[in-house]
Amino acid sequence: MKGKINYRIEVKENKKLINTYMLCSDRSDVTRYKKDGKNIPGKANEIVINVPSGTHKYELIPLENNTILARILFPKKDIKLEEN
Repeated sequence: MKGKINYRIEVKENKKLINTYMLCSDRSDVTRYKKDGKNIPGKANEIVINVPSGTHKYELIPLENNTILARILFPKKDIKLEEN
């Protein structure tokens, strides 16, 4: 990453657009890639998606030609594992 970068992420639920987020990131001061010391990741940004009960399919789509590393967190109380 070189300096500040602006990017947009489109969020779709069941193929229907629910929101587009404009985010901005600077180079991270502390994070480095383990196997690639030349590239430096950006500082983290956060978006929150309120998910109603039931089954849903979400897509996070970068709108520019950027690579986005995402982490999705689920509250432990909301996770139920089903056995087949």
